[in-house]
Amino acid sequence: MEYFESDCWSKAHKRYIDGDLDGAIEICISKECSESSDCQRLAAWAFYSKNLYDMAMHYFKIAAAKGDIESHFGIGCACYALGDYMMAIDSFSRAAELGYGRAYHWVGGMYMNGIGVPMKYWKAVYFLCLGADAGYLISQRWLISVENKRGGIFRKIFNFPRYLSVILRGAIIAVKNPKDERIIDVPNAFDRFN
Repeated sequence: MEYFESDCWSKAHKRYIDGDLDGAIEICISKECSESSDCQRLAAWAFYSKNLYDMAMHYFKIAAAKGDIESHFGIGCACYALGDYMMAIDSFSRAAELGYGRAYHWVGGMYMNGIGVPMKYWKAVYFLCLGADAGYLISQRWLISVENKRGGIFRKIFNFPRYLSVILRGAIIAVKNPKDERIIDVPNAFDRFN
């Protein structure tokens, strides 16, 4: 099947959303589509979803070399899954430097828990604040939790409306688009860091 580059991502993305990871990969690595950084990133996420982290890393690196910011984050995710936490924090930090909001949370979480870096509370809070400012709801939730741990009952009562607001915004986003990157890590964010 022949595709024009502009069609590549949309056709592959449809297959990806429909759960046809192999079909998305097939389109994205075809000769016609292999030059599109969007397709390379999508192929990488499809490989990542299949737990083929080395293949994911390969395609993330190609897309990142072409200037795709999200692919730096993807490299971090693949490194994290492979247990290379030093490379993960470097890649997440690079994505954060380039302004990718989701990466701020992961850098903050790694500092909060001392994964691949020394545990540094102040640095963790700094990156979580940047993630929260970028609209990343999990960072907002973590900051509320950090405040609750460090405060008494009055702090918890004060934060309860903020916590409900984060949950409500997350629910509204999930109804509109469950794959929205502001909430996409909700099922696994707590497993990875807590």
